[in-house]
Amino acid sequence: MASVRITLPDNSIKSFDQSPTILQVAESIGPGLAKNCVGGCINGSKEIIDLRTPLSDGDRLEIVTSNSEKGREVLRHSAAHIMAHAVQELFKNVKVTIGPVVDDGFYYDFDPETPLTLADLQKIEDRMYEIIQRNVPLVREVWPSDKAVQVFADMGESYKAEIISDLKTSEVSIYKQGTWFDLCRGPHVQSTGQVKAVKVMSIAGAYWRGDQKNKQLQRVYATAFNDKKELKEHLNNLEVQKTRSPKNRQRAGTVYVPRLGARHAVFYCQGHGDLQRTCQLHSRALSQVRLQRSDHSPVVRLESVYHLWSLRPLQRQYVL
Repeated sequence: MASVRITLPDNSIKSFDQSPTILQVAESIGPGLAKNCVGGCINGSKEIIDLRTPLSDGDRLEIVTSNSEKGREVLRHSAAHIMAHAVQELFKNVKVTIGPVVDDGFYYDFDPETPLTLADLQKIEDRMYEIIQRNVPLVREVWPSDKAVQVFADMGESYKAEIISDLKTSEVSIYKQGTWFDLCRGPHVQSTGQVKAVKVMSIAGAYWRGDQKNKQLQRVYATAFNDKKELKEHLNNLEVQKTRSPKNRQRAGTVYVPRLGARHAVFYCQGHGDLQRTCQLHSRALSQVRLQRSDHSPVVRLESVYHLWSLRPLQRQYVL
């Protein structure tokens, strides 16, 4: 057979006796790259192709690694499978539907016989880490569509059987991790151990196919990263965003008061909420008694403000 030539981003060429997979090209370059390989982009396309895909002579290949932005999408795609695997190991009679990657993470929709609760989220996350520790290889298989419909129907996975029937294709791809498997077109990581850090975030309701006439499912949201440091940074950023949200600023208004003196103004920052309105009412009452003019930033004695705070306990920050 003629040599199969694959061009890399630096225009170097790798030659093979037969059509190599993306992973085999990575292995020919070095063990470090092979270990981190999670897919590839071919001939300038932005679409990430599964690492098990055979290449053709003349293909230009960009190898996608787990520590890249593109690689993160593949990690999360596989983490969705790991989460579905974990849920079905933990709970009986749970049907799976779909589990796409979304901004900052992924979700999976389930139809459980017994509803999942918030208390179950940590159990799911713990079992996901168990599956990751097993480092189970992911194996891609291609099945005739008729066979796939029958297999999933026999398992009671009616949603999967419906999806395959609606695809109207002659064959579909199946990804296996141990004895657990799912319908999916990929791409996926080499093994569950390539997913290093996961966090199950929340649970919500969702209708099958987004139609309120259909059965309501339970949607579990989660995220995944290449390492626990990245995950921790992401979670910290989410906490910062929460504290900066208008609702939280309203709950925790900040009041700036100058040094103690006979008469001083109270200055408000954004998010002062109820405290400003209460101070203004108090100030107007004082103004009527003292025939003082009422301003937006009321002039009141510090003792009055302290007394007011004692009557209206609020979350607050003092800067004196």
